[in-house]
Amino acid sequence: MPKPRDQTKPDRKDPEWGFQTRGPLIATVSRLATIRVLSIIILFLVAGCAVEKPTHTLTPLGATLPDEALDALRHGSEFTLYSLDPALIDPAPNSGRFHNYRVLGTTDPADPDRQSLVDALARGVAESVGAIAACFDPRHGIRVVHDQKQHDFVICFDCLQIHWYVDGDGRRSVLTSESPVAVFNAVLSRASVPLPDPP
Repeated sequence: MPKPRDQTKPDRKDPEWGFQTRGPLIATVSRLATIRVLSIIILFLVAGCAVEKPTHTLTPLGATLPDEALDALRHGSEFTLYSLDPALIDPAPNSGRFHNYRVLGTTDPADPDRQSLVDALARGVAESVGAIAACFDPRHGIRVVHDQKQHDFVICFDCLQIHWYVDGDGRRSVLTSESPVAVFNAVLSRASVPLPDPP
């Protein structure tokens, strides 16, 4: 009579796993155990990465408005604040547009409102962390005349950018945070100027 096979001894090498198995049942259990151990190891590794992943707080750059721009805003005449429709329209000349954006309304603020606007804009520039959005949908603008030059500031707080024009051309970009928007909207609201739709 043939001797029964001892299931506790290895009898073949599993080509998939590369180790000896001890019969069909034990081989299945071994594979399941190996898969479970590997799964637990991967889970711990993933969890460890998630816990150890650093979180960085972006630091404001402390930038300033260019001296020429700040001087015009603080000391220029004919200071006008604009509420703009951010939808870019036909560039054909039109008195109801500000750099091709439809004007919802304007106000000529005196101090202390003018001072608060300039202070808020300077603070927004200082608070910029250097981030910039791919869009440009301006909802605010400022026009001021200083030293016989017209300075236009087309402002998108949502996109964190200010486009500054002198005498209608030579656009320069300045980065800002979105914090000044509350001050700008408050001045427009006090003057009963319609506000642009929020982004």
